[in-house]
Amino acid sequence: MTEITNEKKRLLAFYAKRDCKLADPNDCKNRPCTCAVVAEFRAIKNLIIPKDFRNFTIRDFHGRISENSRLSADVALRAKRQVFEYCWGDLKLLERLPILSDKQLEAASVISERIKNGQNVIIHGGSKRQLSRSSDQKTNAVTELPLGRTFIASILTNEAIKLRLDNEFRNFSYEWIEFAPFLQDIKDESGENRLHYEGCEWLVVDDITNNLLGASGAHKAFAHQILDSFFAKRIRLNRATVLVFKFDIQAHRLEMESAFGPAIMKIINDKKTFVINLNDNAAKE
Repeated sequence: MTEITNEKKRLLAFYAKRDCKLADPNDCKNRPCTCAVVAEFRAIKNLIIPKDFRNFTIRDFHGRISENSRLSADVALRAKRQVFEYCWGDLKLLERLPILSDKQLEAASVISERIKNGQNVIIHGGSKRQLSRSSDQKTNAVTELPLGRTFIASILTNEAIKLRLDNEFRNFSYEWIEFAPFLQDIKDESGENRLHYEGCEWLVVDDITNNLLGASGAHKAFAHQILDSFFAKRIRLNRATVLVFKFDIQAHRLEMESAFGPAIMKIINDKKTFVINLNDNAAKE
């Protein structure tokens, strides 16, 4: 569970000194204090979104993931359209993106409605592998090329966090956690972390590997039970969830329910869910 108090305090002192020339933020007479609102927003962004991805926006979506990795043109366009549709709805605006100001883009946002409606996002795809030589040129190593899954989740989360700047959404809570620690945190049905994750308005579960698919029957049954009760609760609460799978879920569709439970399959199969497939076969679906 993310604690933002110290980061917010640090940022508040910085903004108060820079923007209002105040040595002590408590001397601010404005209600609400603009610096406090911005500090809280930035603290959430800094601590929720992974460091290397926190400043990306839809304007940075060009299909190039790294120096050695690029999505195919068809897959990149399809994914960008889905991200844009989730956040802004009107795809005609995407064609005008280069000439739209940030204020115009913010005014067109529909992400608050997506979250209120509990519309989920599935991001999935298997990375391509690359054979490379070690620095001493004596051994080979196989590395996975980045695919942009976390990059896309960060763009969505960035837009969701912006809602905190609006008084209507000041109580919204956000979490981003990798799958392995997430499983540990939700084992206890009455635990504080689990209750928080169940109820937060925006939850990203990143780096979901296919390890469960090949796990022992006992481990699979254990994870199945935990995951199913957790996500069934989020579905009942109508909470928006972003699930980031590090493999092609379409290629393992018949195995998914036994490992991850029917609630996750319900999310995947829900017509309201945005399923972003980053495999090359995505454009042919």
